[in-house]
Amino acid sequence: MSLGRIGLFGGSFDPPHLGHLKLANAATEACALHRMFILPAACSPFKANVFASDADRLVMCRQTFAGPGFTVSDFELKKGGKSYTVDTVAHFRALYPEAEIWLLMGEDQLLSFHRWYRWQEILKNASLCAAVRNGDGRRETLERYADETLRAYGSVRVMEFEPFPLSSTEIRQKVQKKASVAGLVSPQTEKYILEKSLYCGL
Repeated sequence: MSLGRIGLFGGSFDPPHLGHLKLANAATEACALHRMFILPAACSPFKANVFASDADRLVMCRQTFAGPGFTVSDFELKKGGKSYTVDTVAHFRALYPEAEIWLLMGEDQLLSFHRWYRWQEILKNASLCAAVRNGDGRRETLERYADETLRAYGSVRVMEFEPFPLSSTEIRQKVQKKASVAGLVSPQTEKYILEKSLYCGL
């Protein structure tokens, strides 16, 4: 299959949960993507640390994003150091020079995008797909910000979606309290977390 339109979805994924999967599926449909690349970060510039190892997060991502439209990439993990999006986009632009690249992010990431490292360069090589919670009235704010700050440099799409009830932080807290995370992460990931005793000693 020709990869005429690809998506990049990066994050700590500590752990990846079904909300991440739901968001990736929504963006794949909204942007008519041929493939979504999932990119667990080695060290995000916006987060101080991660709690599961790189290897464990890679396994959990492969368990969560197991569908035919997804590819879990270890590019940022192998690269090491801080994961700057401009470098990741440049890597995929070199791999797929003719592809239309979409970078998936949340609304908070979009509103701070002008503070990202070499953000204008990112917009030269990729379009942004920002997910905003359905019905919370934030879409107008994001559209106005995109118009005033970003769209002179590249394309931005604001996509509404139904939010997931829990974050990765809250899921880690539930695991620490020995509460069930069934229905929040994939069954394979739930089993993996228990077998590896992840997040128990936080």
